[in-house]
Amino acid sequence: MVRRVQNVVEAWQPATELEGRMRDALDSGDDEAYYGLLAEAELVIPVAPELVDEVLTNRAQPTWPTQEHDGRTHVLVFTSPEAMQATLGPTVEHFILLKLGEIADTWPQPQWWLSVNTGLPVQGLVPAWFVRQIADGDARPPRAGLPARSDALRVPDVPPGRATAEVPVVQSPPPGVAAPPMPGGGTEPVAQAAPVGPSPAVDGPAEPVRHPDGPSPAVGFRPANDVERALLRADAESDEDTFIKTLIGAEVLILVPEQTDPTRRPGRPGFPWQISEADGERTIALFTSQERMLEFLGEDTKPGTGGAPDFMKFPFRSVIRYWPDRECSLLLNSGTLVGKSFAGERLLGIAEWADRTAAQRMSERFEPQNDVERRLYDATTRRDTETFFKVLRNAQVLMPADPETPWGIQPGDPGFPWRPLTIQGENSIQIFTSLKWMHDAIGPSRFIMPSFLDVVSSWPDPEWTLVLNPGSPIDAAVSGDQVAALRPTAASEPAAAPVEPVVEPEAMSAAPGEPAAAAQTGPQQPPLPEFEPGNRIDQELYEAAVNGDTDTFLQVLLSADVLVPVPADAPLDRTPMDPHFQWKAALRDPSAVQVFTSLVQLHATLGGAPGANPAGPEPRFVYIDFRDLIDSWPHAEWTMLLNPGTRIGASLRGDQVQALSEWALRVGLIRRADSAATDGRPPEPRPAETPAPHAPAVDAHGRPIAAAPYEAVRRSPVMQKVLPHGHVTWYLDQGYDRVGGFVHLSSDVGDLQTPAQLYEVLGLLTADSSFSPDDDGVYVIRWTAHCDDLYRIPFGGQTEEDRQVWGDAGWIVERAPFHGDGFAPGSFGTIREFKVDSVRLPHGAEMYYLGRDRSERFVAVYDPDVLTWLRQEDEADTARDERTEAPQ
Repeated sequence: MVRRVQNVVEAWQPATELEGRMRDALDSGDDEAYYGLLAEAELVIPVAPELVDEVLTNRAQPTWPTQEHDGRTHVLVFTSPEAMQATLGPTVEHFILLKLGEIADTWPQPQWWLSVNTGLPVQGLVPAWFVRQIADGDARPPRAGLPARSDALRVPDVPPGRATAEVPVVQSPPPGVAAPPMPGGGTEPVAQAAPVGPSPAVDGPAEPVRHPDGPSPAVGFRPANDVERALLRADAESDEDTFIKTLIGAEVLILVPEQTDPTRRPGRPGFPWQISEADGERTIALFTSQERMLEFLGEDTKPGTGGAPDFMKFPFRSVIRYWPDRECSLLLNSGTLVGKSFAGERLLGIAEWADRTAAQRMSERFEPQNDVERRLYDATTRRDTETFFKVLRNAQVLMPADPETPWGIQPGDPGFPWRPLTIQGENSIQIFTSLKWMHDAIGPSRFIMPSFLDVVSSWPDPEWTLVLNPGSPIDAAVSGDQVAALRPTAASEPAAAPVEPVVEPEAMSAAPGEPAAAAQTGPQQPPLPEFEPGNRIDQELYEAAVNGDTDTFLQVLLSADVLVPVPADAPLDRTPMDPHFQWKAALRDPSAVQVFTSLVQLHATLGGAPGANPAGPEPRFVYIDFRDLIDSWPHAEWTMLLNPGTRIGASLRGDQVQALSEWALRVGLIRRADSAATDGRPPEPRPAETPAPHAPAVDAHGRPIAAAPYEAVRRSPVMQKVLPHGHVTWYLDQGYDRVGGFVHLSSDVGDLQTPAQLYEVLGLLTADSSFSPDDDGVYVIRWTAHCDDLYRIPFGGQTEEDRQVWGDAGWIVERAPFHGDGFAPGSFGTIREFKVDSVRLPHGAEMYYLGRDRSERFVAVYDPDVLTWLRQEDEADTARDERTEAPQ
């Protein structure tokens, strides 16, 4: 909250009880009491005068006030407005109030310090890491320096004239100033909570690593982050347990060859482990910061320079789980005070302990991702192994796959690409019961979805281990000879038994709010043509498919409209939600429905081209929101083929479509009328592009069956109209309130940010047009389309013959460049077009000015109560000038 201070204190005295207590603490030498008071205080952060209005209206965040002193940047805070003005002067009047915890959560730079009450008798200087410690409730100042346990930790004498790195020096603070805690030792918190469970250090301590040819590691050494500070303290106190527990909760840097595929990571076959050999020992180097890595490599081989290695960052626990060779040692932070060496065999024990303790921690708040995981977890808590594998036998699983894996291939098929990798020292195949555990282990990846029985029935090598959900509370490891015992027998369930869905969609995301599903994204039939996106949805789907990111793929799809083919004689005002919708044109076979995300993808599969006149009739289609489509899916045995034969193809079985619809209903993405009525609120209006009534599902023969009525939960769409230059005055000066002609969805044209882009794509550069590609700007109106029936898709053409091709749906004949296919002429099937007769604009319609420099400025809002476009007074002259200059 921004406030103004009226009384300025010229001669400083404690203005509050807090400041008096802080002075008493400093006078008595009780620094811990000083920092304890600081932790509880509301601190005053000055706000620059030029930012006050922006901050008040939530259009900007205040900036950190800083001051340079002795080569260090300090963030200035105060314990009262009077203290702020005593330091900065009486003209500084505005500020916000923050607790120390809020400051710590948003701290700008780790090398900056906090300066409390700069220049006053109650000044305190606090490094960034200690700000976090105080905010967490630990106000104990660290000891100055490290315990004298080893000569290796002492700074050696430096001969005169020899250049060295800066070494921290302990100095007495001036009187009345709280002593700044030293960064070298003391009681900083461990970077992350240490795992519970038996000590990992019982097999003997790791050996410190000292580079034989490098300088003494103590000279100039400064921890680069909280992890290194915790490691340094643990090493100084010979606390091997804390050293390892800190590592397990940390991320580490690992060297990789230059230009390594960024999707590669430990846990995927083919990760480029960089193994060095010297004196018969094989090692892999890891680092806890870029500073330690650069010290190891030297300036001549800095990553990112030509021919130099690159690096990636991963959780330490994940790296050691997938350690490639038990004969290979880990070399951590070689040549520094936080360096250690771990033998490969030792790492295997640590990796097993880390996964076990992680699973124990997660068990306290375990959230099963689907019914299979709920039942597996229940069996685990009862230690019921028989039930655990009985549940697993009837489940589908996710098996990571490479992008080149053939579409639809299953473990039992000839040539199936089994790709084992090392997990805790054993050649293994890993599988998962949901996307969450796969993402936690190896990140987003393309995958296939066989049944568990398919996997064990086709197991190729008795020497391989089957690993399920590593590091989770429902993990398991099954040796190759035990896998054989899980195969179906005559007395057991057949391999063709019904398979439970692997994941319920509400839990198919790696992060809250990001839905995913058991869709297999990627190519559906090789070879595939070069990809050409038809719109923004296509491009985002393509990027998600290339990255193997099923979460994003489904998230984009759930916000899209799709095209469903219809017969040549079918009415275009009936969508799949209509009980009389004709599915036959969309069926590739009796049980597979083709849908598309753009006209380009539809033509790529069914033929034809936007705006062209192919020999055969151009495919006809209707639009429908993807959420509407899955909610009215006609039959559980029908598979959805999305963009089949393209690089953004996906396939969802009927049960997966229904599960996705149920999830969308539960989280509120869609709402049926029966459920909407229970909360007493009226249903929301439907968008213009999906005006058809609700429809029950149909059986396999197309006959309607009973279904609950449906109502989508979303606001009416926002439309946009580009105004001819000469019309602007009518609106602003004469209060004109009507709009007509061709209009477009604001969401479709959001990427068109300059006048020239709008003119070209929307087909506005006709011979008699007032528009020019050189216009400095253009005005547009945006309004909410409350009445769907007013906005019609302009099916037709440039001649009467073109219109008749559309049958009863054709209703308009327009001159070129009009195509009559429902899309803007220059958009190649990517921007939907509607035509409206002269209608009144609703309350709240807005006018904007789009500049040639891609700027967008609000101009006015329409108020029908006073029949006027309301705008700020200072905007009036500017708008009038721009209206006269726009056509020039």
